[in-house]
Amino acid sequence: MGGMLSRPGNEFDTHPRRPTAAKAWHARRWAWGLLAFTVLLTGCMKLKRIEDSPASKSLGPKEADGLMVIEPQPKDMDVTVTATTDPAMPVTLYLVEVGDANSKPADDQQNQFNAQDDITAGRDPKSLVKKSDASDSPSLQATAPANKRYVVIAANSGTKKTDVKDIKVLGKW
Repeated sequence: MGGMLSRPGNEFDTHPRRPTAAKAWHARRWAWGLLAFTVLLTGCMKLKRIEDSPASKSLGPKEADGLMVIEPQPKDMDVTVTATTDPAMPVTLYLVEVGDANSKPADDQQNQFNAQDDITAGRDPKSLVKKSDASDSPSLQATAPANKRYVVIAANSGTKKTDVKDIKVLGKW
């Protein structure tokens, strides 16, 4: 048996196995694959965002109107709303809860109208989450709790008609 070739697993093999180039290549391949999988997984778990720029709204003196409905989200959401007015009039932005994930759209719409009526009458709505200060370029930042439907309402507290424009709504969770 002296002429037998040395093979892995041969009981007469006295030399330890040395790594081959193929094994090193596979190790690098596995490392890159694991890195790519990790990056892909973290990319899927990044922050969710809602961005919208609703159309401009014309508001008469002491009038309130909804700008956008924010549908129920699975987690608490940080909401930022900005706008400008032309001509410059003091406008207040409101974030109002109008329903939850299981409520009927007709009920939510009625709750929105009730909130607008309260605002027009000079009262804060019962389901108010947050309101901004009256300004010609109002800005609102609030946290909207999960699984609820919200509406962003703009109210003109000035004495003349104004257009609310450059509206931006951003939500992150």
